[in-house]
Amino acid sequence: LVYENYNKFISATDMIRKMKTNVESMEQEMKLLSRKMASISNKCEHLEGALEHNRDKMENLVGVNRLLQRLQFLFELPHRLNKSIEVKAYSQAVRYYKISRKILNRYKSIPSFSKISSDSASIIDNLTKILKDLLHSPDQNPLAKMETAGLLLSLQVPPDSLCSLLF
Repeated sequence: LVYENYNKFISATDMIRKMKTNVESMEQEMKLLSRKMASISNKCEHLEGALEHNRDKMENLVGVNRLLQRLQFLFELPHRLNKSIEVKAYSQAVRYYKISRKILNRYKSIPSFSKISSDSASIIDNLTKILKDLLHSPDQNPLAKMETAGLLLSLQVPPDSLCSLLF
């Protein structure tokens, strides 16, 4: 019995010695890992600092691009409205006009915007006449008439005038 306990004690001592060796090597590896992590962190900070200037430029360019897209939409508005009316996509024409109406009204003192605004208003007046004719047409089903009336309301046609056309 003493011999077995002595063997267990020796085995336990050997195991503790091995664990101590493993822990010591692990400490060295952790120190190395810590140094490498600090190095990576420094390099990331350096890269971030170097790219900050480019990031600001990129954000500025994205903003300018969005503005140019909006301006292009406005300059193409009369053509888009005519094309939508031509293919009888009346709800799309109304949506285009509603999107741009506030901007055009805000900047109508600028000659190019004034021209776009007047051209668009003329096209929308024509669309309003087309929609009123559709509303008055006996060939239209009630659902189509309600949709047409909704489009006219979106174009700020007074509801009283729509009632006379509907009934």
